[in-house]
Amino acid sequence: MGIGIMIRQQRDKKNISQNELAAVVGRSQQAIDSWEHDRSKPSAEAIKILAAYFGVTTDYLMGQSDVPHSAYPQIDNKDIRIIARAGRHMTPENAETLRKFAQFLDPEAFKKSDE
Repeated sequence: MGIGIMIRQQRDKKNISQNELAAVVGRSQQAIDSWEHDRSKPSAEAIKILAAYFGVTTDYLMGQSDVPHSAYPQIDNKDIRIIARAGRHMTPENAETLRKFAQFLDPEAFKKSDE
């Protein structure tokens, strides 16, 4: 099964529109439509974002595995999606500032990730 069909199936499972998925990935609705109809392929970066959002592995999304589950949590919070997209353009210094602020807000989460 091609990646276009997999994207469409996962989008349907989440019951979201192409426009909503486009906002998650930071692409246009036309790009999503093009991917779903196999007229073009998403970039490696977009595939990673899609897989994380859908909670599946990139291999599953690309039809290379029958194992759908990912160790990565689904990103359901709109604010977190925005921060994740912004992170692609952050300087290392800004990323470190954001990490420190997140650690300040939830130190327990950082203790668990260090284990």
